[in-house]
Amino acid sequence: MFQQSVNLKPHHLFTRNGILYLFFTDEIKAQKISPDLASIIESISAFATPIPPELADKLREAGLLDEPVETQSAPAAKIDINKLEFPVSNISMNIIQDCNMSCVYCYGMGGEYSHKGAMSLETARKSVDWLIENSQSVPNITIGFFGGEPLMNLPLLKETVAYAKRRGRESGKEVAFSMNTNATLITDEILAYLKREGINIAVSFDGPPEIHDSQRPFKGGKGTHETVTANIGKILAEFPDTSARGIVYGGADPLKVKEEMKRAGFKSWTIGSASPVVIAGAENHDAEETSAERMLELIAHEGNEAAEIIKQRRLPGGIVGVCLMLLATGERRIYFCGVGKGMAAISADGDIYPCHRFVGCEETKMGNIAGYKAGKMNGYHTSLVTRLPACSGCWGRFVCGGGCFYDHLSRTGDMHTPGDSYCRINLTALETAIAVYCELDDGDIAFLKAQAETGAVDKIRP
Repeated sequence: MFQQSVNLKPHHLFTRNGILYLFFTDEIKAQKISPDLASIIESISAFATPIPPELADKLREAGLLDEPVETQSAPAAKIDINKLEFPVSNISMNIIQDCNMSCVYCYGMGGEYSHKGAMSLETARKSVDWLIENSQSVPNITIGFFGGEPLMNLPLLKETVAYAKRRGRESGKEVAFSMNTNATLITDEILAYLKREGINIAVSFDGPPEIHDSQRPFKGGKGTHETVTANIGKILAEFPDTSARGIVYGGADPLKVKEEMKRAGFKSWTIGSASPVVIAGAENHDAEETSAERMLELIAHEGNEAAEIIKQRRLPGGIVGVCLMLLATGERRIYFCGVGKGMAAISADGDIYPCHRFVGCEETKMGNIAGYKAGKMNGYHTSLVTRLPACSGCWGRFVCGGGCFYDHLSRTGDMHTPGDSYCRINLTALETAIAVYCELDDGDIAFLKAQAETGAVDKIRP
């Protein structure tokens, strides 16, 4: 019998609850398949194995054959790399490197980032000027206020907002603002100001008292849960779409964290596992492994309820929610985020880092606002999904985007090498999302697409 050589498209075949699923790596597409087709796929090597033509036809019908397409096109124009723009449109400003809390997992070492201090008005204004200059032709820019706890330097925050709005008008740019807060210093006056100025808030919150108070105490050891939950009620009354960000550390139960977030009134949240502290050289791999197992429990739970949440026209949070939106859009991510490219972090002293988590990590410092220009390509523009063997051969690479550089550095000592638990969590979440996605109808998928267009991927990403 005539044998035909074929190449299969990059794919991933797996079984979940007795159902077979096929995921196309490059196309970000997923579908259920029959046991017969699965048997054919599993029996064929991806390296041009000769097979009978009737089997090739079945693979072709399923969209699995990687067949060359003859096209006639003009030669690609040569790109002059020196004429390309590499703008920065988003900065986080550490307006104070100090905190009134002492979180057990803090990647900033108590919010001080190895160098305690408050940003000066001069540095704040220069940071705004640096963003406006280095955003180049980008019309919309964002300033995020970080600490420590940024409300410990509220006067500077107010001065910076006023200055940024004035400079934005002068330069023809629209400036948006955000703030990460532990919610202990919130007052009615502060909320009125934040609302008046349009400053979006994200609240760090680790769930029920027994978890939150053990992980996020005040300096001195007193629990913060009572103070935080009282202020969360005030925040949500004025900012109902505020999201919560929780951390799983050691044996903390993420399901309890999630339930407390819902009880507190949050409509959206992200829950992630704690990373070792890079600037302290800390290692706690036992706690990391326990956290990973807990995160897998959370993913299973979110998968079980995701379809119902979507049918209620709400968005599942966390990694499963991100994966579902990417499946709906078919968008390929070659980067996890804008670290070192479209985003940067500025320390209290005006030093520039690739993102807020790296502040204080001297080997990652990119320069200072006094002289650093972001107009050229740097190492962060190279995509891990095409550069690294561990990522370039991974079936989930275009959904993961290569992962978080800080997490990689903290877990493996190399920002370009992901840890095993990190990959396991993300690939499990993607398989979970694929199984959910294949049960959705057209209206559900349209809802996910619309959410993705609003930037919801970045809002719920851990």
